Amino acid sequence: MYDKKAAAKAGVTTAPVTLDQLKAAALEVKKAGITQYPILKGYKTNVDGLSEFWSMVFASGGRLFNDDMDPVFAAEDKTALGILE
Repeated sequence: MYDKKAAAKAGVTTAPVTLDQLKAAALEVKKAGITQYPILKGYKTNVDGLSEFWSMVFASGGRLFNDDMDPVFAAEDKTALGILE
């Protein structure tokens, strides 16, 4: 979900698809002075916050587990670590 009116005021005309696009759009909204904190996540209202974390990992092209459901994060796939950092 995003605020189309705020995005349009900042010159963002299409919805971000990747995290890099989301970051760029948020920085444009912030630079335009529309809001100081353009990205809001539900960590305070979500029981565990994992759905947001998983969505960020997958949106960045990362994987947490291989096809056998063995963990690949941190050792084989550093995407999750990058999200946390």
